[in-house]
Amino acid sequence: MKKIFFTLAVAIFLFGCGATAQAATLSIVTTAESIKANQEFTLDIKLDTESANVNAVQATVQFPKDVLEAVRVDKTNSVFTFWLEDPTIDSAGTIHFTTGSTSGLSGKSLQVLRIVFRMKGSGNAEVSLIDSAVTAADGAGTNVLFQSRGLKITATVASLPGQEIPVEIPLVPKPAQITRTPVAAKKISNAPVVTVPFYPDQAIWHNLSDHFLAQWQLPADVAGVAAVINRDANFNPTISEGVFDNKMFPALDDGVNYLHVRFKNSLGWGTTAHYRIAIDTAPPLGFDIAVVEGNPSVAPNPTLAYKSGDQLSGLFRYALRINNHDTVFTNDSEQKLEILPPGRYPVRIAAQDNAGNSVETIIELEILPIASPILNSVNRDLFVGEGNLFVSGSSALDTTVALTLTNSKGSIVSDLVIVPDSAGAWSTNIDTPLKRGEYTLVIVAHDARGAMSYPVTETLTIKHRPLVTIFGIGISPLWFYTFTSLLLIGALLLGIFFEHYRRHWRSMRLFVLERDATNLINNIKEDVDIVAKGKASTATSRIKANLKKMEDYVVEAMGKINK
Repeated sequence: MKKIFFTLAVAIFLFGCGATAQAATLSIVTTAESIKANQEFTLDIKLDTESANVNAVQATVQFPKDVLEAVRVDKTNSVFTFWLEDPTIDSAGTIHFTTGSTSGLSGKSLQVLRIVFRMKGSGNAEVSLIDSAVTAADGAGTNVLFQSRGLKITATVASLPGQEIPVEIPLVPKPAQITRTPVAAKKISNAPVVTVPFYPDQAIWHNLSDHFLAQWQLPADVAGVAAVINRDANFNPTISEGVFDNKMFPALDDGVNYLHVRFKNSLGWGTTAHYRIAIDTAPPLGFDIAVVEGNPSVAPNPTLAYKSGDQLSGLFRYALRINNHDTVFTNDSEQKLEILPPGRYPVRIAAQDNAGNSVETIIELEILPIASPILNSVNRDLFVGEGNLFVSGSSALDTTVALTLTNSKGSIVSDLVIVPDSAGAWSTNIDTPLKRGEYTLVIVAHDARGAMSYPVTETLTIKHRPLVTIFGIGISPLWFYTFTSLLLIGALLLGIFFEHYRRHWRSMRLFVLERDATNLINNIKEDVDIVAKGKASTATSRIKANLKKMEDYVVEAMGKINK
């Protein structure tokens, strides 16, 4: 007789995605320990948001239709409440879906979708997630998907005549057996000390659901181990699976589960260890935020009302964040806000359960202003080192006026609160000496509740008082000293230039004088030579003429040099 024998290898594989931010992970997991041929089994699509708040998921589940048959899809326990595209099974072996939520959701193993399959053939059954995206609840639809984790099943067909082989596929590996001869027991075994790294604390709720490993130390007299997980807190297993010191278990459904581990020796079964594993992967219930005074609110510090709940692990707390202010944590379902200036504010309130899941609701809160003050006059003739900043105006009755003067660096120079008279008129004079630069005057009206108006602002320029006014233009000391300094520097440079030119011209005159005097002396020497040769009469007249030229030239040249 021909039997079908399935062997299975389960593997996790990753699909990268072009995410704009790295945070969320989509995974395919199963809670089944084994699959029987031609029988149905379930795979769950889980979402780990990595502390981000998300509100939509889309993906395509791909599987080999010749090995697996997709029987149906189940949205019952999905954390997402509306489906833009219902998951449908097509003939190509794909299931595409797009789903979302009106609230922001956060958790480690949020349930997205359950798919019921049937194993019908042999080969590699790779169930993968493609074309996936997870959008953040940030108002911009940012894709925060980092990776997708699929499931790989390998099934083979073998003909084994004469053998009765159970047609069953293990989804988690069987415990590795330890072969040894146990020592003789002196007493029944104590309860094993069980450790579960994936769920290290029995006392708390966990929001993770995936395959996990349990471990324990094995005494030398142990001849058999039973390790079973169920919902019975006091269950005592009695069927040995062999001798082993660890065992892999499939992902667990939400709720309180108990892992029971028990040793058997030659004296019989010992005491059972009951390891509590509490799992809650569902976020708290979605909720609305109501503004008690109405929205828009005339109250500057309205009261917010909201109420969520959690059916399994219970509600832990609420986290409130207004605009970019610090987060406020509370257990109350109402919160009166601090006084806010008029404007629009995003309000985020997240309900967190004891397992670490959360659901977030966002609204826009608008605080309405009271009437703004009217600025009637302001003194703009303001000079360095002087005060005399006079400001006057009017405001609504039963209000006060806050006046703030800041410099260009944003530092407060003067901060006043003015009480108008019975007619609403007000005025003040700021005598604080001011430095040169730009100043901003901000005027805000306040009423007895703390409500504020929109600010009225004026920009003031503080400058040096002018020394003189020419044609309506004030010449300040700075400009006067600057101009005078430039004029003196220019005169000094001009004097240096002329002195340099004069010295150059004088040196050129001396050079010419030296040259011409040398020529005249040479002429006289020639005349002396003529006398020496006996031509006295001719030489005498030439000597006199040359001396006359020398006298006239030297006197004239010396006069020019001294000019």
